[in-house]
Amino acid sequence: MSNLLINEPPLQVLPSLAAAIGLNEALLLQQLHYWLRHAKVEHDSKMWIYKNLDKWKEQDFPFWSKNTIKRAVKSLKDQNLIFVEKLAPNSFDRVNHYTINYAELMKIELKQRQTPEVTEQPKMSPSNKSDWAQEQPKMSPSHEPKMSPSLRDNKETNKESGHAQKIEGDVLAVREQNAESIMNWQQPSKETMQSLLMMAGKKLDMTENQYLSHVSDFKAYYENQAAEGKPIKRENLRQAKLKLWLINIADRQPKQAGEDAPRPHSNRSDSFDAGQGQALSREQQIEINKQRMQKMGLSS
Repeated sequence: MSNLLINEPPLQVLPSLAAAIGLNEALLLQQLHYWLRHAKVEHDSKMWIYKNLDKWKEQDFPFWSKNTIKRAVKSLKDQNLIFVEKLAPNSFDRVNHYTINYAELMKIELKQRQTPEVTEQPKMSPSNKSDWAQEQPKMSPSHEPKMSPSLRDNKETNKESGHAQKIEGDVLAVREQNAESIMNWQQPSKETMQSLLMMAGKKLDMTENQYLSHVSDFKAYYENQAAEGKPIKRENLRQAKLKLWLINIADRQPKQAGEDAPRPHSNRSDSFDAGQGQALSREQQIEINKQRMQKMGLSS
């Protein structure tokens, strides 16, 4: 048996993925997915593996140069398909850690589902076509299958409608999951955020209830953003946006008499309009949050 045939674990790649993101990128992404199944490093609710270029070349791609591996990694980062960070606690350990952005990969999968498949027809020479036509049994008009145009059109329409509904359902499910993620996010403590504000030269005196109320407004706004397809998923981005949210509150809401009175903590359903003495619906509160964010210059 030839040693050039498969006698060792092969590299695998799906042609549809290679067509979407590039062959080298698809090979590297597939290998990263394989190694993540054995990962032991957890960070930001994701599993990570760490490798340097020498290990990538030695263990996975001995037929590539290091520059080829670097180009494939950069391409995957530019396509937002992988995250690369240095997570070692030792500042001297600069080995990269890798993980896959599975949410972005799902978008490619959904897009491929929306693209109709093109079936290649076998090519035949003119002589073969002629021979093939002569060999086909002739059918009288009475024997030919009949289908009314309306029935055929209805079948095609129903098939396309069902396919579109499935795609729409998948997209809505992803958006709902992203919205739930921001609402279930465990925000930093009040003391942590106050320290970050002090480092930025800002001061925001507040009770615990007031802080939770600001966080609830923050979550309600970004829950709506996630439902519209603009989520913030990474922990560091959520904390940075919350910090900016509080800084704008500190800048635009100077302390007034009676400000220390605890403000009722709003929840996902209704908030209270102290000025009018009535409960606001969730839709009204979201609209108020949008207007507030536009004034703050935070709308995305």
